[in-house]
This record gives sequence, C-alpha cells and structure tokens, in this order.
Amino acid sequence: MNGFTAAWVAVAAAVVVIETVALLNTRRGDTLSEHVWAWLGVRRPDRSPRVLALSDRTQLELPSLKVTPTWTLRLARTVVLCGGVWLIAHFLTGGWL
Repeated sequence: MNGFTAAWVAVAAAVVVIETVALLNTRRGDTLSEHVWAWLGVRRPDRSPRVLALSDRTQLELPSLKVTPTWTLRLARTVVLCGGVWLIAHFLTGGWL
C-alpha cells in the first residue's frame, strides 16, 4: 500500500466517523448533507401555513414566498452538478473522461 492509498483510506474512514457521530447526535446542521444543502441554498419547504391574525375573528393565510436564487448560487449549483456528472462518467469509463 502506497502513501496515496493510505491517505484515501484515511479520508474515507474520517468521513464515516464524522457522519456517524453527526447522525447519532441528531443536531441540525451537522451532517455533510445538511452542510451541502446550506452551501447550495436548498431549503425544505415549511409545511405549516403562515397565518396572519388581523383581529380576534379574522385571520389571513399567507402562501410561502418563492425566492429566486442569486447568480452565484446558481453557479455553485451548476458547478456541483457538472462536477458530479463528470466524476461519475470518469469512474464508469475508466478515466477516459
């Protein structure tokens, strides 16, 4: 086993340990997925409706707002998508791509 193989095994082991600890403590924002979602601006829609009380008897239900991502956020999402597609193609073609 050369140094690069040992390094990749260490990286994989570190990811497994970090993710296992993050999954077991169940705090928000600790797993890799939750970090990537935050970095790429992915939010789960809130299922509860927004209710505005105008008076004791009158309430108004507000729809959730749709936010258009900025160009930098779109660029980040595109880079991650293209990088993932390239990596999968690279693995499946034996390095031709």
